[in-house]
Parts: sequence; C-alpha cells; structure tokens
Amino acid sequence: MINLVTIAAVVIVGLFFLGRAATSTPEGAEMVIKALYCVFLGLLVVLFVAWAVIALYPAPAWETEYPGVTEYGPGPPPDKPTADELQALSPADRTAKRQDYEARSKEYEAGEKQLAKRRQALQKKVETHDRNASLISLLAAVVVMAMGVGSSGRLPVIAEGFLLGGFFTLIFSIGFSFATSPRIAVIPVGVGLIVTIALGYKRFVRPAKNL
Repeated sequence: MINLVTIAAVVIVGLFFLGRAATSTPEGAEMVIKALYCVFLGLLVVLFVAWAVIALYPAPAWETEYPGVTEYGPGPPPDKPTADELQALSPADRTAKRQDYEARSKEYEAGEKQLAKRRQALQKKVETHDRNASLISLLAAVVVMAMGVGSSGRLPVIAEGFLLGGFFTLIFSIGFSFATSPRIAVIPVGVGLIVTIALGYKRFVRPAKNL
C-alpha cells in the first residue's frame, strides 16, 4: 500500500504543475484532460492487479494452516518441585512427584519443538507466497504493457493509460519484492530495465528515425 500511495502522490504533484502550465489554452486543457484520464486508468490498473493478487492468492496464515492449534505454545513450563516440597513427602510420593515433573517436562519440550517446526514451515510457505505474488504482479505488468503497445495505433489514449498502468504495476512488483523477498528483487528490476529500454526505443527512438 505504501508503494501505491507514493505513486499516487508523485503523479498528483506532476499533474498539478502540468495543469498550471498547460490550461492557458484549449489545446493545453484537452491535453491535461487526456493526461488525467491516462493517469486514472493507470492507477485503476495497478489497484486492480494488487487487489486481485491479495484476494485471489492470499498469504498463508496460522489460522488457515493449523486450524484449532494455538500459535503461542503449550503454555508455561512445569514448575520444578523444590527441595522443601520433596522433603515433606514420603519416599513413594517423592518418587511419583519427580516422575510426574519429568513426564510433564518432556511433554512441554515436545510441544515446543513441534511449535518451532510449524512456525518454520509456515515461514517457508509465506516466503514462497511472497515470491510467487511478486512474479505474478510482474507478469501482469508485462501483459498490461504489451496491451498498451498493441493498441497504441488504434486507441492511443487508452494505450497510454495501459502503459502507465503497466509501469505502476512494475513499480508495485519491485517494491513488493524488496519488502518481502529481497533476494529475488533482481528479477523484477531486471525485467523492468529491459521493458523500459524496449518501450523507450519503440516510442521515441524508432519514430525519430522515421521522420
């Protein structure tokens, strides 16, 4: 969510200065309206992708992975009987008291080990989920950008909105990767670099050669 707020803040500030500079003429006002439409469409795209990933691919949680199992362990460890308590008991009761303490201690240790294993397994599932969610949003960004490039000739304004939405989604994917799985963040960053260079060449370099 922080990434989305940052994107929206940067876009709003940019549009504010663009609007002040361009609304002095009818052509400038129409350009601002088109820019607002593209930005709004781009924000809706990234919001839709983020919502779809969160809603359709939820992160593993303790309650869903281990229903009915407490997350906070078997409780406090058993109290070891003191020397005074044992001294006040008969030999038979003293032996029974020690055996009961040892049995409850072993049960407590087994519960702690089982809890640690479950926490470790859940952590691995969460890491796998975060990695997959980042890659899914990355794939969505590439698809949206491809849609924008494919429709640039027929629907230029909508194409611009899709391209902007793809860039926003790519930023979301990169930020999500850095926040959850920094080790795989190089993947969306590398893809973002390649896509940005390819789109820059298609939009600016190749049209300039055709002039």
